Amino acid sequence: MLLLEELMHNLAKELSLPGELKTESPNTYKVLFGKDLQVTISLNETNSIRCLGLIGSLPTEKSEDFLSYLAFANLLGEGTGDSVIFLDNEGKLIYLSRDFTPSNYVHFKENVEMFVNYLEMWQKKRNDAASKEAVYQNGILQPLK
Repeated sequence: MLLLEELMHNLAKELSLPGELKTESPNTYKVLFGKDLQVTISLNETNSIRCLGLIGSLPTEKSEDFLSYLAFANLLGEGTGDSVIFLDNEGKLIYLSRDFTPSNYVHFKENVEMFVNYLEMWQKKRNDAASKEAVYQNGILQPLK
């Protein structure tokens, strides 16, 4: 198993991430990839890598429709990139999580990049769903014009 600390330092160097890598506890790093794209990268209980990011709060408008949309995406793995979408214990915040075991640094970097791209996509979908103009057709959130 590759050391997470080494992988993270290589990633920070390659991406020229500003400042020091923030660690909350051993083998847990918080990385800011954009204004609202904070990802926690950690070593999980099975010694694989876990990426975790906040999509946002559950929209107050048409929340049941959006929850159905999320459940459908999870069930079919559609638009998740092998990630899982879930709610916090209070049912107010939506998260995206993905576990993987990298074989080398390139594999690690590609998986983190893919996770960040899916997180950004889901944040946009959540923001669209929070709009009063959100439209669902056959259970699918339609893009806002």
